[in-house]
Order: sequence, then structure tokens, then C-alpha cells
Amino acid sequence: MTTLAASVGESAPNPLPDTNRLGGKPPPATTTKQGRRGERPRGQGAKVSRSETCTQTDGCKRCQEHPTRVCVACTQRRRRAAQLREKDGLTVGQIATRMRLAIPRVQRLLEEEDQYRDLQQYLGDRIGVDTVQALLKQRQAEDPALTQQQIAVAAGYGSRIALLRAIGLERTAKTVRRGKEYPPELRSSIDVDGAGRIVRALGFAPHEIPWL
Repeated sequence: MTTLAASVGESAPNPLPDTNRLGGKPPPATTTKQGRRGERPRGQGAKVSRSETCTQTDGCKRCQEHPTRVCVACTQRRRRAAQLREKDGLTVGQIATRMRLAIPRVQRLLEEEDQYRDLQQYLGDRIGVDTVQALLKQRQAEDPALTQQQIAVAAGYGSRIALLRAIGLERTAKTVRRGKEYPPELRSSIDVDGAGRIVRALGFAPHEIPWL
């Protein structure tokens, strides 16, 4: 009886509890709901994938199977790792423990986030399309099965034509603005953000390209 009283947080000044006040019944037991809450704290482990494929250094299984496509899951992990580093002040080892990833994998995620931020600071600048065209030609020569439509989707363009117009391989559509007609033209430059998305869709890291 003394042990049961202590388990529910009641004080027992005497060796034996006052059973007359309780009608000879022992103190009420802990409810099942309270037991579950004590055993499994809420709000822990729900935001991080525990897939074993995510512990690989070079990315998850989807990244390896589709190297030219943007992996949404790894993008979220990259941002999560950076948040833990900057807002929570965790070390790489602590981040790896929190996210249940290998330390080299966390290091790579943080490197990718830093590269992405370096690219973002140049938004609004434009560069020539020549190098992007050359990379597209090189990538398709290496992998003939990779279509321009697949590259367009991975880079966030709505169609193959939209991609080709962005990099100056197809003429733009005729437009009319404020009563003035603009004829079709081949673009000679592209904004850095669009170029970075295309480069990543082709399987290259932006930091590998001098102008990015």
C-alpha cells in the first residue's frame, strides 16, 4: 500500500494509509491515458524521416535513381539541418543524432544549403545562355534517354518549349504590351535563378559552374 501511494504522488505520514477515510479501498490507480502520455511524449520524432535510405552520404535512394530530378525530401532535410545549426545552435554531430542521419550525410546537406544560399544572393542578375546550352547538349550526349521534357519538369518549367525559350533555343511568342507589339526573339541571357535550376536538373552542382 505504501508503494502504491508513492506511485501516484500521495504523501503517507504514517506507515499505513487511512483506509477509513477511503472506505477501506486503496487509492485510485493511474489512468491508461496518463500512462500512455508518460511513456510516449507528444511532438517528438514526427517531422524527421527515419528511412534507412536517408542515412547514405550521397543522398537518398530516390536521388540515386533519379539524379537529374529535384528531390523534395532531401530539400526539406537540407533546410531542417540548417535550421538546427543556426536557430538551435547544434553541432553537426548533434544534428545527425536529432535527424537520425550519418554525420557525413549531414555535412553534405549543410554544404548544399550553403551553395543554394550563395546562388540566391545573385537573384536578379542575368548571364549569357551559351554555357547553359552547352551543358544541355553535353548532358544529353552522355544520356540520350534523358529528354528535354524531363529536364524542363525537373527545372520547374511547364513545358519543353518554355525551357528552350528560356535558354535561347526557341523563339519567344509574340506579345503585345500597352498597345506595342513585341516580335518573337531568341533570348541571349537568363536570370541566375533560372540558370541554377536548369543546371541542377542536368545533374550539376551550381558551384561547379564558374558563373554560378
